Amino acid sequence: MAEAHALIITRLGAQVARGRLQTLPVPKGPVSEADSAQGRRIVHRHGDNSYSLTDAMSFVVMEFFGARLAVAFDVHFDQQGFQRLLP
Repeated sequence: MAEAHALIITRLGAQVARGRLQTLPVPKGPVSEADSAQGRRIVHRHGDNSYSLTDAMSFVVMEFFGARLAVAFDVHFDQQGFQRLLP
């Protein structure tokens, strides 16, 4: 959701992004410590890539929910085996 919000700010402006933030369908619930640790492991394991922690946490959450499609410009999703849908 954070990445989508940032993209909407860049493409459509902050006001539109604020409005969309209320309507984005996002599973509710905090990221667990285990999920956070898994994200950190991904960053360290792929030291040859410039994965951000946000990227890695997105991978963990997507895997949890079985999501295979990502609306993203970031090639890191391809590198992790997800299919990117360019906005």
